[in-house]
Amino acid sequence: MILLRRTVLLCGLILTVAASGCTPKATVESDVSESDVTAQDTAKKELMEKESTEKETADSETAVTTATTATTTPQKSEDAETTTLSEEAPLEDSIPANIAADTNTQAASNNALASSIQVTDLGIGGLTAVTPFSAEAIQATFPNMDVTMQTQSIEGVDYPVIVVSDGDAGKMEIEPTSDAALIYRIKAIGAQFSGLSGHTVGDTFESVYGSTTPDSCVAGMDAAAGFVLCLAPSSQNVQYAFAGGWNYTFDQLPDEAALSDGVLQQIVWIPGNF
Repeated sequence: MILLRRTVLLCGLILTVAASGCTPKATVESDVSESDVTAQDTAKKELMEKESTEKETADSETAVTTATTATTTPQKSEDAETTTLSEEAPLEDSIPANIAADTNTQAASNNALASSIQVTDLGIGGLTAVTPFSAEAIQATFPNMDVTMQTQSIEGVDYPVIVVSDGDAGKMEIEPTSDAALIYRIKAIGAQFSGLSGHTVGDTFESVYGSTTPDSCVAGMDAAAGFVLCLAPSSQNVQYAFAGGWNYTFDQLPDEAALSDGVLQQIVWIPGNF
């Protein structure tokens, strides 16, 4: 009987111990499993947060890069324009040279030179009352024009004349004083010569003086026979020589109707060296 009790107690003790030992083990295993799951969840959450942060940072950097590119693009365009202008600068620098070349060409042209000649009371171009009557002196004044010494005759009397020619464009006939030292008279023939009032060869009498004949007008004589000579407006040493369809009458002017249609043929400068 006693042995039976001991056996029962021993079995109960064993069962108790077994039950006690199993329970802690299961608990431990349960605790470990939950901890592992929690750690894994935390790691996943941290990884997701990191990826989200990295994506936001990348998006932010992309936006900044795009904004910077948009901001710097006009500057690049301006730089390109500046470069283009810089590359074109030599062309601009060459323009003055081209203008200078054209100017030199025009200066060498007799026509261009002659077109600037104005007849005033003081002279024609660089010719004045003190200019010697010599081909050398006159050539020096008009280096781009042809200067020749010729002979003309009035009533059988020969006298020297220096002719300054601009080809077909016009010419000047320069007559000497009686001692052939200075200039007595110059006849400028050609549309490139103009008077102080701006009139040129080819203008009509009426366009210069209107319907009134100035008191200074006289009928030409000798080499000027057939012309009507009148002082140019506002001048004392410059005469306009008109020719027309009138019949020459010694010391008598044509009627006003005929004179009004007269055409300016010569601009005459008389410096007063008699």
